[in-house]
Amino acid sequence: MKNKILATAVVATFLLAGCGAPQEQGAAAAPAANGKVSNLDSLIESAKKEGSMLIYTSLTEPDMKAMTAGFTAKYGIQVQALRLGGNDAATRFDTETSANAPSADLLVLADPLYVGDLTSTGKAVKIEDTGLYDLLGDVPKHLKAPEIGSAVVQIVNAGVAYNTNSVKPEEIPKSWEDLLNPRWKGKLINTPPDSSVNNLVVWGQLYDKYGADFVKKMGEQTSRTYPNLVPLHEALAAGDGDIALQSGQFYVEGLKKQGKPVGFANLSPSVYPVNVLGISARAKNPYTARLFSYYLMTKEGGATITNPATGSYSAWDEDKIPADFKIVTKEQKTRYDGMKKQILDAYGK
Repeated sequence: MKNKILATAVVATFLLAGCGAPQEQGAAAAPAANGKVSNLDSLIESAKKEGSMLIYTSLTEPDMKAMTAGFTAKYGIQVQALRLGGNDAATRFDTETSANAPSADLLVLADPLYVGDLTSTGKAVKIEDTGLYDLLGDVPKHLKAPEIGSAVVQIVNAGVAYNTNSVKPEEIPKSWEDLLNPRWKGKLINTPPDSSVNNLVVWGQLYDKYGADFVKKMGEQTSRTYPNLVPLHEALAAGDGDIALQSGQFYVEGLKKQGKPVGFANLSPSVYPVNVLGISARAKNPYTARLFSYYLMTKEGGATITNPATGSYSAWDEDKIPADFKIVTKEQKTRYDGMKKQILDAYGK
């Protein structure tokens, strides 16, 4: 599968991502538009009658094109997809929904908390209420996300990046504690701890696990912070720091293909960006939205937007997903939002 290019969509995520079903699924009664799907053949037939759908997504351009092309090739249904970075998809969907105007049938977004808000308020259909999991047969454990009423279709490996000209193989950190070694004094660079929800949760977990003094010492080891991942990694590749404290493996692999002297390492705890599904409760094409969701939930469909070799996984890549993977919950966000001042005061930058 193609290697991933540098992707602003998943950068935004950090700043704030063939196994078909059984051919026979019982009686061939058409599923209710807002009820449970009980038969794949009838779902396909109903979706083909609709003939199209609209998706809002924060996926990269190549991933977006790959998933829509794969779906059209398999089912013969044309799909219009609109890529909206950052919070643009959520803002547009909210505005259109509030105005009762036409909007996306399906969201594929790197914002699980937003999708959870949609399902909890009835603006999006909970995946567990659609019957789609039953069509899959075996369901990998990381696919279901009942805490947000959604399904996880992409998991991005996260950790730290390092400059391979400065960091010897035996010096690659294996834990967060390794970064307190005097060797790294003034050699760490970072984005601000509160630059995104994911970043804040990482620092909140470090605060909980190791205490305020640890976070303070990490701040003292850090020479500079950058507003986002782009200048952070540019500085790392230029040798302005030895280790960048927030990174994604796919991002590092993209830089390596450009000849940049960078490497990647997992550290636990970490937060792994995800892309999740949101089926609009007022979808104009509800059957196609469900069929497309089903497609992305299969091994075949999930492979169109993932590449394990570069740290982009589907839920079916169970042997490669980091052991500490969990999606960020609303409770975590609330907790660490409340602790933000403590965390920032300890970090001291």
